[in-house]
Amino acid sequence: MDGVSQFEKGRIQALQQERIHIQQKTFTKWINSFLEKNSVAVGELFKDLQDGALLLQLLEIISNERLPRASRGRLRVHKIENVNKALKFLKEKRVKLESIGAEDIV
Repeated sequence: MDGVSQFEKGRIQALQQERIHIQQKTFTKWINSFLEKNSVAVGELFKDLQDGALLLQLLEIISNERLPRASRGRLRVHKIENVNKALKFLKEKRVKLESIGAEDIV
C-alpha cells in the first residue's frame, strides 16, 4: 500500500510541475506578443521581469500610457524602485494585488 501511495505522490508532483511549466510558457508567450512591439522579449519569465524594466515596458504597451522610465542601475534598490513604479501604476488602475510587494518580485 505504501508503494502505491509513494507512486501517487510522485505522479501528483510531476503533474503539478508540468502544469506550472505550461503556465509559465503560456504567460511568457503572451508577454512576448506585446513586447515584440518594442523589439524585446522575455526568455526566462522570473529572471527577465525581476528588475522591473520589462515589466514597465509591458504595462506601457498594454495600457497605451506613458509610464516613468526605468532606473538603469543594477543594484537591488534600483530593481525595487522599478517594480514599485509598476505596482504603483497597477494600483492607480485599481488592479488588486493581494500581499505583493516589490521585494516579492525582485
